[in-house]
Amino acid sequence: MISLVRPHLCLAPLVAAAALGLAADASAAPPKRAPAKPAAAAKPWAFSPIPSAPPVLLPVDLRARAAAPEAGRARSITARLRQGDPASERTITLSLGPVVGDVPQHAFLEVAGGPRGPQTTPIPVSEPAAAVLASLELVDLDFDGWLDVRVLRERGAKWATHTARLFDARSQRLVDGEIPRKLAGLPNVEVDPEARLLVSRTLGPADPSFAAYRPEGGDLALVRSCVFKTELGVAARGTLVVVEGGRERRFAGVELPKGFPERCDLGAR
Repeated sequence: MISLVRPHLCLAPLVAAAALGLAADASAAPPKRAPAKPAAAAKPWAFSPIPSAPPVLLPVDLRARAAAPEAGRARSITARLRQGDPASERTITLSLGPVVGDVPQHAFLEVAGGPRGPQTTPIPVSEPAAAVLASLELVDLDFDGWLDVRVLRERGAKWATHTARLFDARSQRLVDGEIPRKLAGLPNVEVDPEARLLVSRTLGPADPSFAAYRPEGGDLALVRSCVFKTELGVAARGTLVVVEGGRERRFAGVELPKGFPERCDLGAR
């Protein structure tokens, strides 16, 4: 009598044995780990952080007449206010008041030395502290042979105004007056000691101007002013308006004069 055995029952012992063998191999050798990925290279556009300290700015006219600003809220210049006179040596100190949003709320000019003792006078400021300190300058503004003081007051993209105080030889003090008041409203004033002129210029592009003044009798006398009124949409052509000796002249439909507003030479006009 033939016994019939189901095939899947006969294979059961073999499958169980194979499973036991695989389990033994797994316990003997741990599975291999995937190799670690190399660290990502630094991005070429990643830069080190910029230092938080503000840069020291140069005076507006780019002709620094003193050393770099001192740290803090004050800067001093020691100089002879009259050339060749040792007794005229003074120390001028610009001190800033409380700073809000990097802008000092007020400032003081202090004068030390001389027979009259120290002097302190307030001046208006409205620009960042570093720029104000850097702008402190000693220059003869009224051409009396004594150095005066001026400090940055306000500035824009192409212009700057200054606060000035004149050194009065009689009182041995820094004083205000008509010349400082008018200078405060003139942009980009440069000193021409050879011609004894104070020259104010604006660059435009619309209506560039040139104006030269001479200090006389405690005031500023206009020597010559030139304004080039540009035509609409044409920056190099317009009307040149010249005021000289109390007389106004107009030259319409002309090309922008060469070198203007660095100078205003009428030539044969």
